Amino acid sequence: MAIGSRRRRNTPQFGGSLLRRFAVGALVLFVLVAALLYTLIRADAVNDLKARASTFATVISSAITSSGAISADDMAHGVSIPRLLERLAPVISAFRISTVSDDEGGGARGSASPWEDVRLYAPDGRVVLAQDIRMIGAQSDPGPGFDSALAGSQYQEVVSVRDSKQRFPNLPETEKIITFEPYRDTRGQVIGAIEVIQTATSENAAVNSGITVKLAIMGGGLLVLYLGMLPVVARASRAQEEQKRITSDLLEAERETVERLRELDRAKDDLLAFSAHEFRTPLTSLLGFAQTLQLRRGELSDAMVDDYLQTIVRQARRLQRVANDFLDAAAIEAGRLDVVVEELQAVRVARNVAAEFVTDNVVLHVEAEPVILADQDRLEQILTNLVRNAIQHGPKGSEITLSVGVAGDACRFEVSDEGEGLMPEQYERVFDKFERGPDRTGGSGLGLYISRHLAEAQGGSLSYDDAAARTTFRLDVPLAPPHPADRGDVRVVDATGFARSAKASRAQM
Repeated sequence: MAIGSRRRRNTPQFGGSLLRRFAVGALVLFVLVAALLYTLIRADAVNDLKARASTFATVISSAITSSGAISADDMAHGVSIPRLLERLAPVISAFRISTVSDDEGGGARGSASPWEDVRLYAPDGRVVLAQDIRMIGAQSDPGPGFDSALAGSQYQEVVSVRDSKQRFPNLPETEKIITFEPYRDTRGQVIGAIEVIQTATSENAAVNSGITVKLAIMGGGLLVLYLGMLPVVARASRAQEEQKRITSDLLEAERETVERLRELDRAKDDLLAFSAHEFRTPLTSLLGFAQTLQLRRGELSDAMVDDYLQTIVRQARRLQRVANDFLDAAAIEAGRLDVVVEELQAVRVARNVAAEFVTDNVVLHVEAEPVILADQDRLEQILTNLVRNAIQHGPKGSEITLSVGVAGDACRFEVSDEGEGLMPEQYERVFDKFERGPDRTGGSGLGLYISRHLAEAQGGSLSYDDAAARTTFRLDVPLAPPHPADRGDVRVVDATGFARSAKASRAQM
């Protein structure tokens, strides 16, 4: 069987292309770096907000203390709201703290304030001051920072959206930064705690803007780096794909070679079995008839002796034919198979072949009688192989036609029978060495292999005619030119069918 054409395949074992993996890797890297930078930038922004909140709380505490608006007595006993607002007017004006009444809607805040709320707590947790005046005088749970502030230390924490909703129901549901600052009197004694409530990073437009700018700069840098590396990676990707293709082709070739070796191994086993049969049967016949002639010669009639001798000759020729096939195949492989081309009558050659099969229903059909350039012995060998092949594989007793005609500038011999023909994939395989046809029965598998090389060595061709109504093999050989041919042209054919010419005479061969 001929080695099939190699197919390029997409090989999953190699994965995706380098360029695609680079693009995915760059995207993943960008996301990871962006997440890391966002975390770092956000943490820095939170720290910045904490620092600002700490400053706000300290300034507010100092401003209220220095104004004398709220004394220690007020912290202990409380003060009326109108009077408190009157006292805090300068502070309210300086910090733009809105004082929202009940009829103005609870929970609102000054749009210009850098915080959401500022609350002043008495030591007992009572709200003394708040942006929402409804909170003033109410008892509240300031949280863990209240005790720290009463102890004289500043305290800060970040409150999640869920906790913010529970602790500050009158404020928007956002992540918040809470700062507690000790509230001191003019003598420096802690008499309360001030709480500053600010929106955290995720809700702070200024901080988010800063994060966006930094991420944009980082993204631009990564994009420039990606575009710079893209040509290099693209070249590497193409080189990798080419290497994968070459590797795939090599693997495919290796698989085909292994399969071919397996087929050759099977052919070798078949050939050994065939050789044993082809040599044993005629040798047994030769030995039997020869011993009979030796032991009973005086008892046999002349007719029986002649019959025995004909059988011996026939079996010897059979052995010779098998041996010659092996010798010719070896000569083709070694490039030592010679043919001597000369002018011949094509019909005479065809008649010689047909005469060998007078009992096999071989019909000679002559359409033309051209003069050809060929080696008579080799040409008869080819036609004999084709006729014998038709007898062996065609229906028993069916008619076999050997025709001679002209096609263009060539003489065409055709051998056809009533067989079922070949499948398309077998049109060329039948000419391979050791290929023995669809039924793989009989023969050495060398006849058509040798015949094609002999045809090509004589400047001709041998093929299977898939368009014919019957099973037909077609042999074309060159016509003789109008002028006399230069006799003794020797052509040597090798295993590839390449013929080289040299001048020699038949006597020198």
